[in-house]
Amino acid sequence: MTKVRRHWETAAACDYAVNVSRGGKEWYQVPRTNSSAGPRIDDIDLPAAEIDQLRIELKKRANPAWGFSLYEVQVVGQTPTR
Repeated sequence: MTKVRRHWETAAACDYAVNVSRGGKEWYQVPRTNSSAGPRIDDIDLPAAEIDQLRIELKKRANPAWGFSLYEVQVVGQTPTR
């Protein structure tokens, strides 16, 4: 994996964390910039290490009256072989 792209609808997260792992034992948070509210596409470059797991931790809603609406997650790059 080299990049993660997230497609948000109007009920987007304004604060979230992207974490990656190789094997699921140790997780590392990927640095990112703060996000704006509203529909958008966020791209995050991933570290140059082999990773095989990804998780997105949704922390704060852009609009407290709504839930989170993450429309699509795309992972770009080759999957490591074992």
